[in-house]
Amino acid sequence: MNVIPAIFVVLLSLLSTGIMSYISLATPIGPWIEPTVVLGAIALYRLFRGIIVAGPSKVAITVAGSSVGGILATAFSFSFPTLFFLDKNQFNYWISNPVSFILSVSLFSFVAALFGFVIAESLEHKFIIKEQLPFPIGKLVYKMIAAHNQEI
Repeated sequence: MNVIPAIFVVLLSLLSTGIMSYISLATPIGPWIEPTVVLGAIALYRLFRGIIVAGPSKVAITVAGSSVGGILATAFSFSFPTLFFLDKNQFNYWISNPVSFILSVSLFSFVAALFGFVIAESLEHKFIIKEQLPFPIGKLVYKMIAAHNQEI
């Protein structure tokens, strides 16, 4: 894997995590972060245009990797405050022990991601290939990347 896209994934993951953490706490429902991440990836690849070549696949990989932070931030920001009311002792323990908190959330996120991959893999053929039901946000991201690619 190229190092520059990996660095962009980390930077845009931090951006999407920060934005979605704020949005999910400030609004009742968080918007999709991918269009913002697409614009950020395009801006970063244009900034480093002389150093690396930004094909549509590199932009798509950067967006896919970066948007996971926003998804996790939204889910966590909606659910973590509820823990205070459900189990105040656990909430206080996590607040007072950040290492335990980070490890618990990381492990939970990893298991949830594996579960998500299993579901996506098992339903991919039925919904995406057989029934031709593309996701609207996926279409939008594809069109944004394709429009950027045509401009260059």
